[in-house]
Amino acid sequence: MATPYKVLFDGVVSKLRSTGISNITEDEFDEILLDYIRPACVRFRACKQNLSKRNDTLAMFEIELIDEEIEILINFIYIEFLSANYINVPSLLRQSLVSREMAIPLMELSKVIWQVDYIIIRNRVTNDGSFKQSVK
Repeated sequence: MATPYKVLFDGVVSKLRSTGISNITEDEFDEILLDYIRPACVRFRACKQNLSKRNDTLAMFEIELIDEEIEILINFIYIEFLSANYINVPSLLRQSLVSREMAIPLMELSKVIWQVDYIIIRNRVTNDGSFKQSVK
């Protein structure tokens, strides 16, 4: 059975809403997040399934992802989105994006960057390529 991208997008949208992004519709998010599927799959090198088995036209993986893989991909899509739109953006442009387009208050930006660091640290890959989630 296939796994639709919508499952991933819903998880990412939930995380983004918790950071204060609220002026974008769910359909707009889905369209935006489609661009981050491939980079997230590339980052998830330890996945035991072949994440290149996907169909962007139908917006779905041709394989069934397990819950753990879904959660890891949600985190990687979230990281890719935040990196592209907030973290790796020059500071003057970031202020413009934050205040107008995405409506994240500047003080929230440091919280978002901390969340990205936390996700990266929490979702480590062991030396043998298997996934290891750190305990809280």
